[in-house]
Amino acid sequence: MIGIVDDAESVRLALANWLRSIGIASRTFASGPDLLGSGLLPLFSCLIMDQRMRGMTGLETLRAIRQQGCEAPVIMISAHNDLETRQRAAAAGAFAFVDKPFADFSLMEVVLDALDPECHGRPRPAQ
Repeated sequence: MIGIVDDAESVRLALANWLRSIGIASRTFASGPDLLGSGLLPLFSCLIMDQRMRGMTGLETLRAIRQQGCEAPVIMISAHNDLETRQRAAAAGAFAFVDKPFADFSLMEVVLDALDPECHGRPRPAQ
């Protein structure tokens, strides 16, 4: 199952519908605290997370889930794709950083890589 964390409901719904269309179950969260308080972290094989969210950012959420021992690959998505943010996300353990807007096929490639056990531990280059 893939966790989707984005404060924009339209993005959460679009990603959940897209994942369902390719046969992947997901669970959506409107914020980092919602994810962290869900008790579901051990169930996720991957997380797709927006960087810019109200309250707790994606980067802060990524650090918090790593502190909780969750090693699931995290794909950061953002329309704000400056180099410093990408570097901080990589240093915090992000698997990949994908720019919004993204094409379904490009995100699908990153998701499939993240789900491939052979790729775990080897972050993808920035998209």
